[in-house]
Amino acid sequence: MEWASLCKQDAPRLQEWSIRHFLSKRQLEVEDDEKMRKDSLLERIEAYNEAHGGGVLTRRVNKGYSLYQKRNHKPIARFRPTGKEDEVEILWWSHRDRWETVGDFGGIIMPLDEALDYVREDPCGFFWR
Repeated sequence: MEWASLCKQDAPRLQEWSIRHFLSKRQLEVEDDEKMRKDSLLERIEAYNEAHGGGVLTRRVNKGYSLYQKRNHKPIARFRPTGKEDEVEILWWSHRDRWETVGDFGGIIMPLDEALDYVREDPCGFFWR
């Protein structure tokens, strides 16, 4: 069999493979962008902590960032990225021993810098117990 006829027979399969390869490559690029953005969120949280005297441990866990008191390892807050720029949902460690949203009518969502200030100021008394 000639090369040209082999290529004609395999053309649909090769085209399907190249489309799948392109899509998976594009998906990987998007995932890499998200990882880079999320890693930058971790760096910003740690920089904020250092700028305000330290005392907080930050861990990247299950699609979010958990903050703990360094001296006794008690949970402080959790930031769950929303996927919109640097917006995060703020969660608190409840009396039920789990992360819960702040507020009765849904979570509080704000840019990371504002969220860090909110947790530091603790207007509701949820975080620094």
